[in-house]
Formats: sequence, structure tokens, C-alpha cells
Amino acid sequence: MDCSLDPQALADRLAAWRALDGSIVSRRRTPSGFEVDYRLEPAVAGAVAALVEAEQACCPAGAFSAIVRVRVDSGAGAADDLAAAVDPGLGSAGH
Repeated sequence: MDCSLDPQALADRLAAWRALDGSIVSRRRTPSGFEVDYRLEPAVAGAVAALVEAEQACCPAGAFSAIVRVRVDSGAGAADDLAAAVDPGLGSAGH
């Protein structure tokens, strides 16, 4: 992948990504790249958002994006109620 950063800026960028290693929850390869999940902490979320924006600017060939995933684990009966409260489109587990 082409990168428009000079060697020092690239080293700094890689160090910024590596500084987030302690906040990684999971990582996986995809058919066309990879995904990394980070703990949602204010400083981590801000750093990831800033790095994704910076990558989009210097590496247009890469499709960098960030999403926020909310996972709710609860008892079977409560799951439907919580899903309906958060997003009615989730429906019940049986539908």
C-alpha cells in the first residue's frame, strides 16, 4: 500500500497505533484485511478516531473506518426487553 508519510512520520504513526495495544479486545483477519476491537474508553475512542482520520488522509488506497459495537449480555427474559428498549428493530430472539 502506498503511504505518503515520510519515514519519521510513519514511525510516529506506527508508535501511536502500538500505544493502543493494551486496549485491544480482539483482532481478526478478514478476506481483504483485518479488524481490531478496542475497549471503549474516552481516551482510546478519541485516539482511534484520530488515527483512522489520519490514515484516511495519507493512505487513500486503504479503506479505514471505525464503528462502535455495543454488546449486551443479560438473562434470556431480559434480553428481549433490553433489545426493544435500545432498538425496536432488533425484535425478540424468537422472531
